[in-house]
Amino acid sequence: MILALGCGGPSAATPRGTSWIKSIKLQNNTALDDDEIIPRLALERTRLGGRGVDMYQLQLDTERVRQAYIRKGYFDAKVYSGVVGDTGPQQVIFTVVEGPRGKTKVSITGLPAEIPLNEARDVVKLEEGGAFDYEQYELAKDALTKLVESRGYPYVELDAAVTVDKGVATARYSFEAGPRCTFGAVEIKGIPGGKLKQAIRNRLEFKEGDVYSTTAVEATQKAIYELGRFSTVHIEPDLSSDKRVIPVKIFVTHGGRGELRVGGGGGYDSVAPEVRGRFSISHIPALLPLWTFGIDTRLAVAFRQLDDTGEIDPELRLRVLGSGQRIDLFRPKIVGDVGAGWDYLAFEAYTMTGPIALTGITFPLRGNWLKLRVGWSFAYQIFTDLNEVIDEPTLKAEYHVEKSRRLASYQQSILADLRDNPTNTTKGLYLSMRFAEGTKYAGGEYEYLQLTPDLRLYYPLGPLVLAFHGRGGVIFGDVPITERYFAGGATSQRGFPYRALAPEVVRDIDGSGDLYYVVIGGTAALETSAEIRATVGTIKEYPIVASIFVDAADVVAKNDQLGEKILHVAAGVGAGIILGGFKVRLDIGHRLNRKGPNEPHYEPDEWIPNTEFHLGIGDAF
Repeated sequence: MILALGCGGPSAATPRGTSWIKSIKLQNNTALDDDEIIPRLALERTRLGGRGVDMYQLQLDTERVRQAYIRKGYFDAKVYSGVVGDTGPQQVIFTVVEGPRGKTKVSITGLPAEIPLNEARDVVKLEEGGAFDYEQYELAKDALTKLVESRGYPYVELDAAVTVDKGVATARYSFEAGPRCTFGAVEIKGIPGGKLKQAIRNRLEFKEGDVYSTTAVEATQKAIYELGRFSTVHIEPDLSSDKRVIPVKIFVTHGGRGELRVGGGGGYDSVAPEVRGRFSISHIPALLPLWTFGIDTRLAVAFRQLDDTGEIDPELRLRVLGSGQRIDLFRPKIVGDVGAGWDYLAFEAYTMTGPIALTGITFPLRGNWLKLRVGWSFAYQIFTDLNEVIDEPTLKAEYHVEKSRRLASYQQSILADLRDNPTNTTKGLYLSMRFAEGTKYAGGEYEYLQLTPDLRLYYPLGPLVLAFHGRGGVIFGDVPITERYFAGGATSQRGFPYRALAPEVVRDIDGSGDLYYVVIGGTAALETSAEIRATVGTIKEYPIVASIFVDAADVVAKNDQLGEKILHVAAGVGAGIILGGFKVRLDIGHRLNRKGPNEPHYEPDEWIPNTEFHLGIGDAF
């Protein structure tokens, strides 16, 4: 049986100038929705053009509707068409008699001995005895061919067909594999010899004598692109004759040596709306092709409203960092980096400024999804503009802001990233674990150990995505004020404004009995979130997304206090739109518990008590 779809051509009849198609309707269609069929009809374009029914187009569209059902396995489907109205507005009606859906049988023959039949069968996403779907039959042809090619058979030929007998569709895949081949010599074109050409060879996923594999070729192309040095990478196995040894040519084209990036964003909540900007420039020297040098400037301004006066206090946060990065350091795929710059950070309780320096090495453990980084960082911190609540000798000494300080630590982090897409994730896992050891041997004045785990899980459930997030942190020993934990905001506990869920310092400054406070952060934190996400429609082809979430978190002043009370819980909804790959969203979170006067951010006279609005870019996690 041959399945084919007809194509519309020029109209055989002159459109009626006094008639126009008002609507197109399908009757008795249960297997396929109207929007799966009507937009693909030639008469739908006629309707949009304000013209009347063309009987030749009607005949073609009747067959198109029938073929749509055949492709879904309704081999006995019948479609009848008619037009209501001769002049003026017309209605086109397609009446469908679906009939029973055909069952599936799969036959695969001619496989090489290296490929078990059950492995090939798993590639065909048609259930034996289940409903037939022509689209899945077609997709399996490419998948099966790729499977055979990847086992060393580049000259494979596939003969595929569907036969129907008594309501059973047999999808037949017959292979002529040809000889099994191996990779030959690899030739690299487009660049002279040297370290960069060796870097390409370091990323070959095959070597001369290995069994030929298209999977290895694709992995090699991806790895060469990830070097970040080439605008095009083209790999050509020489299949011009029936050779058992396949030589390979790799053609690369240099990309630009310099890059300029300018970006910005912002967020909103009731306490501190924020705008952000970023400017970075990088350069790859011709004489040092494995090095990248750059300058990165990040700026943020938070417009914090003072509780006692209602005035707006801008908080400037600026980091300027010059950096150098070297790929293939010591060994292939090891990346080293070094940087130095300046910080200016204004927060609720203090302003900190001073020079910074850092260096580190990143080791790939399993491909690109599992990495280990070890490093060292240093900052000379100069504290100014102390909030009057902590501007008292005892408190200044307790929080280590009575003088300038050296903060230095050794750091290790392990990262596993198995997400399908880092910016719009629908399935996968992300796990990171960071350790930091502050010590005088690193050049600092603090002795501490800091642990910061982060776990994210994503699971697709039909049109929905279930997302879970857990993040924590704890510091043992001396606690630098700049390393304290805060929660709240568009990417944290959404029942609180940004950094508002945190321990506070409270004082009667002038002895009048009036208490003043400032958030100071905690030594331990725990944040959890669960969210259901879905795309619910489009506006002019821009996806509209919605979510339901529950967040729970707490930040405590002392480590042993974590777990003494139930976490702060908030629930809410979100909505957004995806523009140019960026998600702009509005989340509304309402606190469900711990809303008394002894809890953080207690403001019962707010416009909507215990509720926060967060406007941000990207997912919460």
